Amino acid sequence: MKQLIIFLLLCTTTSVNFAQLYRVGSKVEIYYSQVWYPGSIIDVSGDKYKVHYDKFTSYWDEWVTKERLRPIKGDPAPAINNTAPPPVSVNKGGFKTGKLYYGLNNLLQSVYYYFMPDGKVIWGCPTGGLEYFNASASCTKDPSNCGTYSKNGNNIIVNWKNGETYTGNIKGRAIENINAANIVEVYNLQPQLSASYSSTYNSGGVSAGQTYRFMNDGSFTVQRASGFDNGDGKWSGETSNNYKGTYKIVGFTAILNYANGKVVRHTIFGIGSAQNPAYLGLDESVLNKK
Repeated sequence: MKQLIIFLLLCTTTSVNFAQLYRVGSKVEIYYSQVWYPGSIIDVSGDKYKVHYDKFTSYWDEWVTKERLRPIKGDPAPAINNTAPPPVSVNKGGFKTGKLYYGLNNLLQSVYYYFMPDGKVIWGCPTGGLEYFNASASCTKDPSNCGTYSKNGNNIIVNWKNGETYTGNIKGRAIENINAANIVEVYNLQPQLSASYSSTYNSGGVSAGQTYRFMNDGSFTVQRASGFDNGDGKWSGETSNNYKGTYKIVGFTAILNYANGKVVRHTIFGIGSAQNPAYLGLDESVLNKK
């Protein structure tokens, strides 16, 4: 009986050590948006680890599984079999891609907030890909759209350069009641989509629409049409164009290579989900899934 108890205790200890590959204080690298960042373990719960990113505020602390961790050389924590893709280059500022939020205000107007890891916040949606966004150049061009933010418990406080202060309440992926708007963190998409998305515009007798179709083989098509009404009830001046090419999604950037040789980058994200979402963000446009 004594030998059986010792055997069971050894098995239990081995199981715990296997599940908890890292301990509080372990220096690790953390996989986020296709890039590895140095950090440390600040808490452990079962097979999940709470991590803190070096050089970033505690706002970015999060719980992750072992698949998003790898040991830093010299740390005694054992290595794991990690099959995540290799790192890719990040934006020109050299920091981790921030968190983009989208929502509607009480006038049903689209609202974007881009919270960056260094404590800056941008009003509006950066275009051309978040990984390529140059915050310094943007704030130099239009400082009124820039500010700083801090977190106090479940509240987030935004201080704009014009002296205004906004306060919102953090609830999971959402921030509620921030300057009469409810916003939610958007999703990083999968490398390929398999769906069609469209948007339309109607104002002052002018109508325009576009439809993007993304295939999981890396190809895409775009259909654009527009026209205007002279007031006689008939559409005139109608135009229609079709384009095709190949695309690649890396992080929050979509790189579209058109068949005519033109290359265009867009900021791309999912609203509601990451896999073929019901709403697709493309720069400052929101497209509906068809």
